Amino acid sequence: MLKLADSLRNLCGIQLTENHHGGQCWIRGAYLQTRSMPLNDYQYLMQSFKRIEKMQNEKNRCAALHQLNLRQDPGDGNQFCAPGTYEGFSHVSVWHSWEEDPGYLKTPFIDHSVYTMVGLLHEIDGWYHEFPMPLTWALNVTVLYGTPLEMTFTGLDPEASYGMKVFYPNSFFRAFVGQTALKDETLVNIRAGKVLLADRIAQNPNGKSVRREIEAGRAVLGIRPAEGIYQDGTLKVRWEVYDTLKALAVSEVWIMKKE
Repeated sequence: MLKLADSLRNLCGIQLTENHHGGQCWIRGAYLQTRSMPLNDYQYLMQSFKRIEKMQNEKNRCAALHQLNLRQDPGDGNQFCAPGTYEGFSHVSVWHSWEEDPGYLKTPFIDHSVYTMVGLLHEIDGWYHEFPMPLTWALNVTVLYGTPLEMTFTGLDPEASYGMKVFYPNSFFRAFVGQTALKDETLVNIRAGKVLLADRIAQNPNGKSVRREIEAGRAVLGIRPAEGIYQDGTLKVRWEVYDTLKALAVSEVWIMKKE
């Protein structure tokens, strides 16, 4: 790989590493600096196993392992979506073609969080030492400049009630670095059909620990059949930022049937 980088440096001047080829940094073209970044959840699982191993109670250890094993398996009648993956992105409404909007200023796109989640962990531990989060958190669907984000879920039971859980990586990042003031909240209308579910994504002042990953960026919302928003089994959820130019990013969505 480095020999190829040497050849490219000599042929066209591209600088794929910082020290050897004089590249600026890993997010400015020195892409080989990321060659040890994990390609799967091995490091996240190993860190989780170490944490679980330290638990004193065997029942708690078993419960934690079970939860970890089924983290992306929502169970019968429920749905899990990681919209930052190609499979998950199929749930997202695309407003414009690439020819119409090549800069993705008015349509959703897949982002890799190099300025937030991934960049944070790179600065803390380097690429290989520890990557204590699932890779789906490093991938998200993002919209800019107030562009609406809409996702569609099918196969819901019109007679059932559901809860929706969403992981917002930018909210987690801001909470992690201590941006927990009211001004750091993201103002966004979240609607299921025509029903308003929430009008802001609040920061969590307790979100400074990676082990509190769920609480820092996830909001839990309730959806009831009486509201008539999925009579045909199809649910459309729409996020629309207002009063700010902040980007909105979503990494994971759970649609969970209530007992």
